Amino acid sequence: MRPVAPPPDQPAALRYEIFHDVLAPAILDWRARYVQKQEQDKAKQRAAAAAAQREEETKREAERQRSRQLKWVLIVMALLLMATIILAAFAFRQSTTAVALQRIALSREVAANAITQSSINPELSVLLATEAVHISPTTQAEDALRQVLFKSPVRVVILEHTEAVIGAAFSPDGKRILTASRDNIARVWEAVTGRSLAELRGPPGAVHSAAFSPDGKWVVTASDDNTARVWEAATGRTLVELRGHTNVVSSAAFSPDGRLIVTASWDNTARVWEAVTGRRLAELRGHSYPVNSATFLARALDLILLQRHSYPVNSATFSPDGKRVVTASDDNTAQVWEVATRRSLAELRGHSGAVYSAAFSPDGKRVVTTSRDQTARVWEAATGRTLVELRGHTNVVKSAAFSPDGKRVVTASDDNTTRVWEAATGRSLAELRGHSGAVNGATFSPDGKWVVTASNDHTGRIYSCEECSPIEDLLNLARQRVTRPLKPEERERYLHEGK
Repeated sequence: MRPVAPPPDQPAALRYEIFHDVLAPAILDWRARYVQKQEQDKAKQRAAAAAAQREEETKREAERQRSRQLKWVLIVMALLLMATIILAAFAFRQSTTAVALQRIALSREVAANAITQSSINPELSVLLATEAVHISPTTQAEDALRQVLFKSPVRVVILEHTEAVIGAAFSPDGKRILTASRDNIARVWEAVTGRSLAELRGPPGAVHSAAFSPDGKWVVTASDDNTARVWEAATGRTLVELRGHTNVVSSAAFSPDGRLIVTASWDNTARVWEAVTGRRLAELRGHSYPVNSATFLARALDLILLQRHSYPVNSATFSPDGKRVVTASDDNTAQVWEVATRRSLAELRGHSGAVYSAAFSPDGKRVVTTSRDQTARVWEAATGRTLVELRGHTNVVKSAAFSPDGKRVVTASDDNTTRVWEAATGRSLAELRGHSGAVNGATFSPDGKWVVTASNDHTGRIYSCEECSPIEDLLNLARQRVTRPLKPEERERYLHEGK
């Protein structure tokens, strides 16, 4: 026996082998072959494992290749689908555009035929104009509808003074009109005929403003003689004289309940008076410039005149709910103020010239302003954002007012014209001509069907403005004017149906 090395995992173990000189070679040879065989088996196993690993890697690579190919196929398909959609959308848009252009062309053609038929077959002309609007509401179609519905020239009633007419207003019931003039007289007129009903004549001095009381029974005037007066509208008799201002009284207005009067003066003050007695209740000071306008539109004693503009304030007007005031200034801006806090809520900035007037819409959500820059603007009252710019006048725009329904705006300008606009779009609906001097003011009647103007040409004018109505109202009126639809042969001839 002879010792041999212990196993690797038992280094302290004692091992021995029987060693015999005769058997040794055979045993050693067997052992060598055995070890060799084990090494060969292990090598085969390693080779098989490597081959299997290579085969698995090959499969995985093939799978990755297929995934990449599928991905690219999907990308290409998606691109092709997107291109198809884009081309289809483009083709649809082109087709839609082509159809729209065809409808616009047809609308204009039908509108032209409507105008041609207006003197031959009035009912057919109304039917065609209505169809033109339905086909496509082009400007030509809407203009044709207005023209065929109102074939006669704009009806005008002229109210004559001997000097410039500074202001004009309807009575609350719309049956009378009040004018103020530099000829020292205010007059009450019958709206339908223009017949003079009463002459309000006081001491010498231009009458700067005149306004009805809420019930239409009284009139208050503001004059160059530093006074305001209350008159009986029916007779022209003086009821009360409001004395106290030390300079021209530029504006006077009643409170909504008719109990109070507010006056504005070039003596830099505004005053509140009791209408029945003429007793002065309050004097509002603080302006360093003349106060040109102050108007009650809600709560009589909530009047505020705010001095935060950097130039003179030309007007101050309440919102319908009396909670806000909008002021217009020579500093090219208008501002909306909160009455309770006297805090500025919005600055209306955008005009490039002095802002002469500012007024709320009937719902109080918008404001219209006029400016020396020859434009008027409609604003969002809450934010001061410009909604619409009214362009078309060629001189200073003096005043603007919303229609009772808030859908239209009327503007008066030194270019001798008055214009009616669509408040939502700024589109001009009508240009009211006839004055030979600057138009100082314009306003709608309570029913919105008439406009009264005041001009330096010594006249006021009453214009029928039914044709100034929104297109929806005109279509309703057109339906009332016709007794039949278009005949098949008329549809074929004018609308090209069946061809």
